[in-house]
Amino acid sequence: MSEQPQKKQKPTIPLEDIPVLKLKTNDKQANDSSVYANIHYFIYAFERKLIENAMLPFDGYWEEALKVSCKPPQLIWFDRVLANRGLTWETARAQLEKDYGDETCLETKKQAFNKMTQRRDEQVSEFADRFLELMKTCCIHGSPELVNRFANSLHYIHRSKAHNIIHYHFGPNPTEDIERIFTTVKDVFDNGPTSSRPPSKKPRRA
Repeated sequence: MSEQPQKKQKPTIPLEDIPVLKLKTNDKQANDSSVYANIHYFIYAFERKLIENAMLPFDGYWEEALKVSCKPPQLIWFDRVLANRGLTWETARAQLEKDYGDETCLETKKQAFNKMTQRRDEQVSEFADRFLELMKTCCIHGSPELVNRFANSLHYIHRSKAHNIIHYHFGPNPTEDIERIFTTVKDVFDNGPTSSRPPSKKPRRA
């Protein structure tokens, strides 16, 4: 008698690991790591936790997880606006941004992120921090394409070195956590013999 194939169990998130929908409302909360600066930081942390727990695609898991994230009065909002409606995560996320954030501001930041390059007064490590910060604000997650775009956004004298560092440590299509990749790139540049700032423009001779 042949054995019946076992059904793959649906992953579950430990409840204590789920980020809580708690946004900063005053300066006294500045050092509270459990409070998110804005809705986009919360969404980034929420999606990252789903990814870490293999809860993909998001559509099959977001509702159960987000309900745990919500505490009164957010839970009342969740039940009234999102619960039991068969919504995709994309739709639910847009509703979160609409009710708890500024969509116009987010769109502007996404445009800025897509155009950002290393400034002339900026070390590679400083640019990496700025890149990562805006990436989180825009709720954009790391990917090989994004890592490649980061390297290409550096001043041209640093691009080849950055690509070589990434390829040497993580391979041609890096799948590691983007923060770990950036830490490695920053360490190599920061410990190098020369400045990682772009060269300043030389004044033209009269």
